Amino acid sequence: MAIQTAAGATISMSASLPATYDAAGYTALTYTNVGKLSSLPEFGITNEVVTLDLMDSRMRIKRKGAWDGGDIGAEFAFDSADAGQALLKTASTSDNNYSFKVTDQDGTKTHFVAQVSDYRIDRSNANNFVMLKTKLLVTAPASGTNLFVYI
Repeated sequence: MAIQTAAGATISMSASLPATYDAAGYTALTYTNVGKLSSLPEFGITNEVVTLDLMDSRMRIKRKGAWDGGDIGAEFAFDSADAGQALLKTASTSDNNYSFKVTDQDGTKTHFVAQVSDYRIDRSNANNFVMLKTKLLVTAPASGTNLFVYI
């Protein structure tokens, strides 16, 4: 794969969950594009660090614990007519999981399941665009398999 910029990246979502948490399951879904994406920070798997402090040797033993998909703080130029932003708003008041797809400019797709915990409109000052700030809580699918599926 060649290097690329983030220009042209998109994010879309579906209120449906895949039948299987793999490429076939995610690609079978119908997604709604969330328009006017401005910022999509880093995301991926991190491991909880489990520690054991031994008193006699004053040593700390570390092991990897549970995987965490993290929280994604996506930002958009607010558009009240955008269907994807409306779906984010609906998701922010729901306890349901939603399917997400990030598409890079080269067509690479990253799929994951998340809950939308934040839906905030930012009108900071006269010299800024009105922005929609969201937080996506990446969660393990019901089957407990892959947090992220890359296609």
